[in-house]
Amino acid sequence: MENIFTWEDQQNREFFFENIGSLGVNSSEDYAFSIIIAVYNSEDFIEETINSVLCQTFDFNKIQLILVDDGSTDKSFEICKSFALKFPRNIILIHKKNGGVSSARNVGVSFSSGKYLNFLDSDDKLGENVCSEVFHFFEENENKTDVVTIKVKIFGDKTGESWYNKKFEKGNRIINLFNEPNVYLNSTNCTFFHKRVKSQLHFDTQLSIAEDLKVVNTVLMNKYTLGVLSSCLYFYRIRAKGSLVSTAKLKEMWYLVYLEKVYFWLYNKSIKQTGRFLEFLQYTLLRELYNRLNNNVECVDVLKDPFILDIYKTTLFQALFLIDDKVIKNSVFLNTDYMLYIFSKKYGKPSITVKNDSVHFSWLNGLDIEKKLYANFEMCSVRNNELVLEGYVVLNNICYLDDEYSLCISLNDDKKKIQIIDNTNNNYLAFADEYIFYRKYFKVNIKLPKQKSKIMLWLCIDGQYIPYQVYGYDYWFGVDDKVNKSYFYDNHFLLTISNGMLYLEKSSNFLALKHEISLLRQLKCMGKKDNIYRKAYLLRLYSNIFKIIPHRPIWIISDRCVGAGDNGESFYSYVRKRKRINSYFAINKNAADYKRLKGEKFKVLPIGSDKYKKKYLLADKIISAHFDHDELYPVGSPCLKDIKAKKMHVFLQHGITKDDVSKFYSRKRQKIDRFIVAAKPEYKSIISNKNYFCDEKMVCLTGFPRYDKLVSRTEKIILIMPTWRNELVKFGLNSQDENINGEFIHSYYYNFYHELLSTLADNKDIKELGYKIFYFPHFNMQVTNRYFMNIAGIHIVEGKERNYNNMFAKAAIMVTDYSSTAFDFGYLRKPIIYCQGDCEEFFRQHTYTKGYFDYEQNGFGNVTKTVEDTVEEICKLISRGCKIEDKFKTRINEFFMFNDRKNCERVFNAIIEDL
Repeated sequence: MENIFTWEDQQNREFFFENIGSLGVNSSEDYAFSIIIAVYNSEDFIEETINSVLCQTFDFNKIQLILVDDGSTDKSFEICKSFALKFPRNIILIHKKNGGVSSARNVGVSFSSGKYLNFLDSDDKLGENVCSEVFHFFEENENKTDVVTIKVKIFGDKTGESWYNKKFEKGNRIINLFNEPNVYLNSTNCTFFHKRVKSQLHFDTQLSIAEDLKVVNTVLMNKYTLGVLSSCLYFYRIRAKGSLVSTAKLKEMWYLVYLEKVYFWLYNKSIKQTGRFLEFLQYTLLRELYNRLNNNVECVDVLKDPFILDIYKTTLFQALFLIDDKVIKNSVFLNTDYMLYIFSKKYGKPSITVKNDSVHFSWLNGLDIEKKLYANFEMCSVRNNELVLEGYVVLNNICYLDDEYSLCISLNDDKKKIQIIDNTNNNYLAFADEYIFYRKYFKVNIKLPKQKSKIMLWLCIDGQYIPYQVYGYDYWFGVDDKVNKSYFYDNHFLLTISNGMLYLEKSSNFLALKHEISLLRQLKCMGKKDNIYRKAYLLRLYSNIFKIIPHRPIWIISDRCVGAGDNGESFYSYVRKRKRINSYFAINKNAADYKRLKGEKFKVLPIGSDKYKKKYLLADKIISAHFDHDELYPVGSPCLKDIKAKKMHVFLQHGITKDDVSKFYSRKRQKIDRFIVAAKPEYKSIISNKNYFCDEKMVCLTGFPRYDKLVSRTEKIILIMPTWRNELVKFGLNSQDENINGEFIHSYYYNFYHELLSTLADNKDIKELGYKIFYFPHFNMQVTNRYFMNIAGIHIVEGKERNYNNMFAKAAIMVTDYSSTAFDFGYLRKPIIYCQGDCEEFFRQHTYTKGYFDYEQNGFGNVTKTVEDTVEEICKLISRGCKIEDKFKTRINEFFMFNDRKNCERVFNAIIEDL
């Protein structure tokens, strides 16, 4: 077909459209649009993208669609070909070897003949009226602009409006970039260009990101105008597998090459063309530089050579220093702390003065920045007849806490220095190893005052006190400023908020009842207009009525929303026998274990149901092995925060914590009041890691409840149990197929375990001795089981058979990689093999950070790197009758604190013991 080409750039160099202009197809056609789509492995989306062009309200006969397949390895080319064959007059299909999106677009430009050009991404869509709206706008403003951009709508794994759309708030118009320089445009996909600038639509193939920004802003320097259309939409797809930006940050080229090829290139072009650094370019490039400062620590790992890292940092600051001060101060995306950071790098440390309850930072050149101080309250509780307040204040690298700068709290005017919890959790690393702003966490114990007292936080600077403004009361804090009758009452301590200030006073049950009645009246009134408050009113009423009736304490226990069989189930089996406790087991109604638990007479509580919400409000303790979102946050109303704040949260865990998981499980995230652990080094690691925010009283070395049920009934089973690979399977998406990375079959995980399982299944010695191969992957990896079903002679553990205790009891050998379930197997003193050929990659990509446990020094078995070594190790163990070596048995004995059947009892006692 005349409209299907194979383009091979034999010399592997970038070509320019003027060199091959004679190859254009249908160049005599009078096309209104040339829409160029660079296609690479887009089989899941490209049909939808092409159809969005075919279904335009604009006459498709006037649209030239150029599809440039950039060496796809999936079915993208075949899909494109089917469209090209169907529409030979309008669609050109070009197949070329892989060279990146820039080279593909450059090829597409060379074949274009439309009056207006666009570069639609292969997984995005155009709204049906885009071409009509763009055509009429361009025709009405023929000589006023070369560039028109349209509104962006986000869809896919995330939905919503884009921050990019601010420029469209005034409707369809032409923006003069001299009058409105703070306009940001960095994309060609949602932008259309007049053919008269075709020679400038050349994408730099040395750039993996920001190639669009370079092209767009080059063209904008022709007329210094931009057309904006709010009357049509570009649909931009967000995928869960990660953005191009996050991928690019892992490559060294993203750092220095970008600054040279984009930032300084545009700067030099502006100076040469106009004699100055154009203001609209400054705003655009400042936004790009800000993205490099914003919590960007990857550069330390990528630029491993300190000399190269230093060059990058120096170059980046040189780029920042070219930006005018007024541009920095007027940027809507830079908060005060970023401005202070940039100016302190540019002009040195400022002088600090206190004026009007704020801090003023001043430089000798007259530059002055005012900053208010902000704090956040996270939790409140009454312990040992004291009110415990927890939260954080926000500081920057200029205004920090030391001997000269201290944090104080006051009741009325009595100011006292308070305890700071020194840690870096949730802090904001600006650039490499430097902070721009960060949080300092505090915990303060307050005795009950004699009179009503206003609670305030202060920063003391050289004897001068600056007040902190409270900008938030978190989910676990007992009061909220969104409801003015909100209150927290416990053991005569009464917390209220008035006019934005927090007050503490001594109270009684009678006075607390008066507050409750006032709050209920307010909620009832608000409920007439808003159903959220109506529900909150009914739930509080229900909770109050329940309090009047004599009742046993309610404990809600769980494993995870979608399953049981872990510490939660074992502990529930123990607690249900204690008649003075009214215990429930929480699980999703559609979970596989739900019917089984009902059959075993568990008092099952369906998570997400109205029944669960009611029992949650009445419960004294929430006890879980996972703390899934739906069980922790069933009611979000701020009118119920005092009820939620009083609950004790007990984290049973779902495995030994051998690595640093503090960014997922900590007191700050789940309000953990008891952190149950089973091993001595585990206990020490959590106590010493301040990012867990758990002190020695909160971390309880008791052993795991499920260990009480561990028994050994060894059969001839080799159990293969690899752990989760977050980069291969995203947990929590709606479609299981979408969870799996498209590159799964090329991954180390697939190739290693497919080969290992196949080799074990074919091993004659193993077969003759009667050993069976059981494949039991991590819960989140079950969606990949189908990739292993073609291996004859293995058994994949699925469904109801996925019972850890039963599998551990029967298996003779466990083969794993990094799974914490190996500790359970080791607890039974059975042999383990750790397969860790991808150790470096695993800890680089996985969700947690490597911790105290060293597999070579502390492991309960030998570490292997290859399939051959693993099979050899298995055969050695079989020849020894699957007996664990003495050195590993010694390690196990030294690791675990207990080896008895009293783990549930110790956990129970730890829960009922007062802090």
